[in-house]
Amino acid sequence: MNNNEECKIIDDLLPMYVDNLTNDVTNKFIENHLSKCPECKQKLADMQNDLDVELNDIDLNVEIDGLKKIKNRNRLLIVSSVIGAIVLFSLCLWFNNNYKFYMNDNGKIALYELNPSKKYSDCSYIIIKGKKYVDNNSINEYVDITSIIAINSLDECISVRQIVDGYTEETLNEIYTNYTVQNIDSWSNVKIEDGILYYNINNYIDKNKNFAISKISNYYNEIEYIKEL
Repeated sequence: MNNNEECKIIDDLLPMYVDNLTNDVTNKFIENHLSKCPECKQKLADMQNDLDVELNDIDLNVEIDGLKKIKNRNRLLIVSSVIGAIVLFSLCLWFNNNYKFYMNDNGKIALYELNPSKKYSDCSYIIIKGKKYVDNNSINEYVDITSIIAINSLDECISVRQIVDGYTEETLNEIYTNYTVQNIDSWSNVKIEDGILYYNINNYIDKNKNFAISKISNYYNEIEYIKEL
């Protein structure tokens, strides 16, 4: 893969990276590229500066003045509720970063631990780029799909990130509803940004490298290239 092609992939992933939506494997891939590419590194810096400006514009004075007028009893209730919400959110975030549900070979939902150190040693990446023909009420044409498959030293698939460009806004809203509101276990980290759909496929976690590549390749109608980083 030439540097220009890799920069395009990094450019797609940077918004999720800034929002802390990418996993450790994808982070390693992004940070390795940034260490060698000053242009992409500057894009990241610009995104982070924009985020800092947005945060600095938030006015907390109204909330603080409101809290001062609440009685001591209500203050304790609010603080307790906030702490409880933070603890619950932290536990959910920890679980999401360490475990995923996926469909096992018997067709049952199983729990997969993401963080064993052996599974993240000496990772390589398979990039599959091509087109998929979509035929439904909202769209009747090809969409561009890029699959980023992380493979560990044991030739096991540990992460699959897909980037889809070409869906209509109506279709994007349908997909987001189906895979977030209905909580489909086979997908995670679903995000829509600038008309592009991002998501992780969990079905191939812990599968053999060749099996995962074969199954994912079969999803495409046309393959532009399959490359290994």
